Amino acid sequence: MPKVNLSGMTIEALMDLRKRVHESLLEHRTELQKQLERMDALVGGRRIVRGRASVLKGRKVPPKYRGPSGETWAGRGKNVGRSADLRYNAWSASTQYLSCLLSAGESVS
Repeated sequence: MPKVNLSGMTIEALMDLRKRVHESLLEHRTELQKQLERMDALVGGRRIVRGRASVLKGRKVPPKYRGPSGETWAGRGKNVGRSADLRYNAWSASTQYLSCLLSAGESVS
């Protein structure tokens, strides 16, 4: 499409230009959709993912780490339940320690 001086156009001409651009975009969209459908038919409906996905993603791996109480984990991401339990246990132990100190009459500073 050649360059058009929009400031010199009338309202009717601008509306016509908008209509032609809209129709051109719709044609281009249908063309792209047809190309995608042909590509999908060639691939057989499978999804093609680009990038580096791990070969072991989603597979079980043997435990790599062992905690003091015998629990094991592989070290593949954050286990929310386990870390939340550890935080609670640390908080509980600290509050128990503080309550023992306070009940014994010592000051906490």
